[in-house]
Amino acid sequence: MSQKLQKTTAKQGTKSHSKALKLKIVPPPTEAKQDFSLASPEPLSEQTAQLEGASESAAEMLPAPMEDDLDTQWEETVLAQRDDDFPPQQVVEATTTAAAEPETSLPLPTARLMIHAGASKITRLDLASLSVPEATATFQPIPHARLIDQLEEALAFRHISIVREDYAISPDGMRLFALLELNADFFGVRFAIGLRNANDRSMRLGMVAGYRVFVCDNMALSGDFKPLLAKHSKHFDLVDALSIGVDRIQRNFEPLKASIQFMQERALSDDEARLLIYKAFMEQKFPRNLMKPVHQGYFESEHEAFKGHTIWSLSNAFTSTFKQLVPVRQYELTARLGKYLQPYAMAG
Repeated sequence: MSQKLQKTTAKQGTKSHSKALKLKIVPPPTEAKQDFSLASPEPLSEQTAQLEGASESAAEMLPAPMEDDLDTQWEETVLAQRDDDFPPQQVVEATTTAAAEPETSLPLPTARLMIHAGASKITRLDLASLSVPEATATFQPIPHARLIDQLEEALAFRHISIVREDYAISPDGMRLFALLELNADFFGVRFAIGLRNANDRSMRLGMVAGYRVFVCDNMALSGDFKPLLAKHSKHFDLVDALSIGVDRIQRNFEPLKASIQFMQERALSDDEARLLIYKAFMEQKFPRNLMKPVHQGYFESEHEAFKGHTIWSLSNAFTSTFKQLVPVRQYELTARLGKYLQPYAMAG
């Protein structure tokens, strides 16, 4: 009897448990349902296609990039390339020998000799008094004074003269850093030559030229093109090397002039300018905190250099904004800007 009673009780418990489970899974009444859904949005794939189509149509307005010309674009620098955002800093004029520009001058990239790594300024007359180490079987030192004299002579043969010159030497007098501005002035831009020389075997003889020239006593040297880079070898001929270098400078004057003229005449639509600014900061990794000042400089400035809305005025908007930075960072970004705009500096 007890076993039958236990079985009956167990069956009743199982049935009551099943009923409880069934009660738990019963769905709520139909009238309790509420529809909170809105109108179905446009598929994401269609939105993406529209955005991509808009980007492609904007990109088609730009001229096709031309092939890189390594003979007319050169940069050599020992500065670390940093892509993070740099806050604007006040330029300390004492670190450079370049004279302050009046407010009415064009905000163009100018040639500059920067001194901040221990070198000191020196006059050209004092260069002759510097000692020169003796030559060896493998190394031929080049007296700094002789280098400048021979260069000036090579320029004079081609009717080019030096209108402004700055020099700096290392504490031991072994290294020379020089900036020579020339009487070659085209479309409001003056061309210059940057030089460095070392009689302590620390670096090769280097010469750059163009309208974007930067020389620093930390051995950084950059320009629009490099006409001369040579070792102080035993058989090095300074006169021949300078003659060839000056010939290259003269030959590159015309392409640079044509490039500047094209940039000054190449008109940009507002959409083209916005796209170039956007790509510079989003893809080329210019400091993004400078994006708004560049945009304002191009679209809102009343300065004479920005009238006409051309590639040239866009370049000026960038370089004018770069002047908020310290000189080293300023010229580092100016060199990068030259490479970025180079495909749009000549007709396709």
